[in-house]
Amino acid sequence: MINQIIFSIIFSSMLLSITPAIAEDALFSFENPSVLDTVSGNSVNTVTIGGQYMINTDITNHKTTAQDFAYTVQITNVDDGTELANAMLQGSLEPGQEFTLSLPWEPASCGNFIANFEIFDNIPDGNSLSVPLSLPITIEGCESENSPLGGLFENIQEFFVGLFS
Repeated sequence: MINQIIFSIIFSSMLLSITPAIAEDALFSFENPSVLDTVSGNSVNTVTIGGQYMINTDITNHKTTAQDFAYTVQITNVDDGTELANAMLQGSLEPGQEFTLSLPWEPASCGNFIANFEIFDNIPDGNSLSVPLSLPITIEGCESENSPLGGLFENIQEFFVGLFS
């Protein structure tokens, strides 16, 4: 009986120490990352060079006070880790306010990329308001993909790089 009481006290203490962190996370939501084709209005995962898109994420302030935020999006090549784009947007949400963050984007190179989304209370402090999100994106439409000679030009370039290295 004493062991059950001790276990109950320890378990209750653990729940009390965990609950505020869970409740705090639920006070600000960050979800639904997407790429919107500005011509069709549709959400897409494959985009083309020269197309115009909006990178979107929904945020909601469930707090009873206003919340400042700094939103960042970084698009990185999955194969070599090079950064294709990096953008930031800062603002504030009133209590109960919902908002879709949208940043314009025009892809500049082909390949497989990942868009990483993060939201902080502000840039200097960098306290995360939510778990980071990510979205895979495939960019198509490069000439080498459609040209029968595209691979030839890449091979010639590799040959000269190897020759002069």
